[in-house]
Amino acid sequence: MRKTLLAACALFTSAMLGANAQEIILPPEGEDPRPNAERDAPQPTKAGTCKGNACRLKVRVNGQCQITIDQQWAIVSGRHVQLLWEILPAGYSFPAEGGVEFKDNYNPMWREEFYDGRRVSPRVWQWIDANNMPDVFRYTVRVVNDRTGQVCEIDPGVVNDWP
Repeated sequence: MRKTLLAACALFTSAMLGANAQEIILPPEGEDPRPNAERDAPQPTKAGTCKGNACRLKVRVNGQCQITIDQQWAIVSGRHVQLLWEILPAGYSFPAEGGVEFKDNYNPMWREEFYDGRRVSPRVWQWIDANNMPDVFRYTVRVVNDRTGQVCEIDPGVVNDWP
């Protein structure tokens, strides 16, 4: 009787769930089966407030041409703040032109906010942020591997926090 009851329950359950059953797909052997594994997690976006009349943004480059900036989103709270991007480590430099360029297609008003953009030295680039209006501005940082000539890029942003 017990075997008959178990068989009936199993048959009933499979009949009821059959229409809604989903195929279980297992990951290839050796891969992490967790859907939110650390390997798939995006890198955190670092933000920081630039206080005072100068803001140093450290541009770090690794051997695979990957760039990180200590403040990927620089929040500027003062007026006429000097933004300085400094490349670390040695072996990389800014091109003579276009080392840090604001994006017209993201916010064409950048020309009213930023001035005196130039290469101060091979490893330092400067812009002055007037910060006359609150807004967000995206830009491209472009560095060159001094040995190979390979160009590396990243597209961070500046947030003007109107004082």
